[in-house]
Amino acid sequence: MSGEGERASRPNSLLLEPPPPEREPLHFDVQLVGAPPEVEQLVNNIKQVAEDFLYHWKTFPIVLPPSQFTGPGNKPSDIIIAPPCDELDAAALDAGVEPQPLSPKQLHAIREKGLHKDKVFNPKKLSTKQLESIHEWGEFEVPSRHFPGQSHVWRVAGWLQRGRARAREELYCHVARAVALLVVVARDRLLRDEPLSVIAGGKALLHGLRRLLDVLIGMPSLEARDLDKKIREERSRYLVAELICKPEDQEDITALAAWVSRAMRRAASEKTDARDALRLAPRVPCVYTTPQKTQVDLRLYRREVARRAAGPLQALLERESRGWFLHFRERRAAHLASQKVPIKDIEERKLEAGLARAEARILATHPVLSRAGAWRAERLAAASRRLRADLSWAPLEDAAAAMQAQQLHQHRYFLLRDLAFLRDREPLLLKELRAAKTPTREFTWATRIWLPRNWSVVRHFRGRSERIPTVLSSRATSIVTPRSDPSQPVFLVHRERLRRTATRWPAWRLLNLAHRTWCWGWNMMFLLGVLVPWYSPVSLRALLQVKPFVTDYELSQVNGTLFPKRSSETQTMWSRLLRLWRHVSKERTRFETEPDTGN
Repeated sequence: MSGEGERASRPNSLLLEPPPPEREPLHFDVQLVGAPPEVEQLVNNIKQVAEDFLYHWKTFPIVLPPSQFTGPGNKPSDIIIAPPCDELDAAALDAGVEPQPLSPKQLHAIREKGLHKDKVFNPKKLSTKQLESIHEWGEFEVPSRHFPGQSHVWRVAGWLQRGRARAREELYCHVARAVALLVVVARDRLLRDEPLSVIAGGKALLHGLRRLLDVLIGMPSLEARDLDKKIREERSRYLVAELICKPEDQEDITALAAWVSRAMRRAASEKTDARDALRLAPRVPCVYTTPQKTQVDLRLYRREVARRAAGPLQALLERESRGWFLHFRERRAAHLASQKVPIKDIEERKLEAGLARAEARILATHPVLSRAGAWRAERLAAASRRLRADLSWAPLEDAAAAMQAQQLHQHRYFLLRDLAFLRDREPLLLKELRAAKTPTREFTWATRIWLPRNWSVVRHFRGRSERIPTVLSSRATSIVTPRSDPSQPVFLVHRERLRRTATRWPAWRLLNLAHRTWCWGWNMMFLLGVLVPWYSPVSLRALLQVKPFVTDYELSQVNGTLFPKRSSETQTMWSRLLRLWRHVSKERTRFETEPDTGN
């Protein structure tokens, strides 16, 4: 009752009546110098309205209740009551039903001599429940006397009594660790390509030997090129592969296919402008149907329409995009705050829920082996990869469902086609394209053909190439450069024999060494054994022959014959002496025919 009286006599802040706060009007000092009269009148009206409705508090008294720590007889120790320090010692003795604090002398005797029997306190005996708890878990509980609902737990030393359940749990943990050493650690070290494993060591050894052999003789080096470009092309083809042209547009499709074939042949054989070819292209149909009878209209994707609409659309986007982000961000933040959306993404929450279910399933399926952290982490990582792979397509599926709800059948068709390609077809294509590898490097070895009659003459006309017989002629023609007229053939001459090697097969370095030795040796023989001693200005031919000689031939673009090149004419020693003698004779004759003026 005394406690209730004290609580009733305490002052309550809600019962206090402080004086009401006082208001004070606001006054604005506005001075407009040089402003127009209509502006001054508008500002004065605003000022008058603000002074009539706006105010601030001149006084706002706040009365606090009296503190419980002030005044006579009030101490903090009376409010905060510390628990008794002899709780554990009292709980260990049989002192009856009501708690009886021990005296300091009794507590000192218990600490010094242990529990002893006397007339008042006897060693407390364990109940049947506590004995069963010791047999099962190696511990027992004693209810607290000063804290209702709480209990003290004593655990028996492990060497004395461990408990059946605790021993079983420890056995399961040791068994799980032992099995994890076999199914995880031993497997990773023997059967998987993991760091510090047998397979990784063997692969590293083989890789080192391969590198040594590659340095010495050359090992195959292949790679798959342009994977991204090929995937994009296949993706574009797959999007429109099922589109069906209307019957009335079949003639346009046939004409377009024939025009593409002709343009490809013309581009391979003639020098034409691609823009001129596009101007002459036939009409391309823009309306198709799908096998599901969905109409697809691609008229907005035509190049000329997109080109005409690019300017107005760009101006519209620039005008409408100014200043929108701040307002959008504020509205979005307010919406999320009202919805109490957490920071984590929805996919992350789905992933966490899926991982929780996977972990629960693992624990239920493998109760012993799941106690091993390494094995459980491996299974959870595999489950996480599967869940991420499944959730990666969820945004596209949700977008397809939203398009279905908005009656956007054409957009939904292309989205589902793209989803099918990414999920089903792209992995198979990547596997096939990675298997189609080409050599990383190719080498070309050119050896000179010594005799002009053995040179190779090739005729190119309308995208076809053929080799024609090599004919040496003494008659020169006026056309020696390839003509740009597509109705006339083009002749090319090859003065070197080309051999090619690549890094596709083993021992390509040895093969390159052989080709390089043969190529350099053959070309040096041609240079030192043919070109210098027989066709150069310091050759034996230039020393002994009387008439000048021609060292090179030109290819005629009229009939593909080879005739001497006049610019390669080389003078001999005798021809130079004859030219000098003719020049001297001419100058002597000119000197003798001129009249003698005595100068």
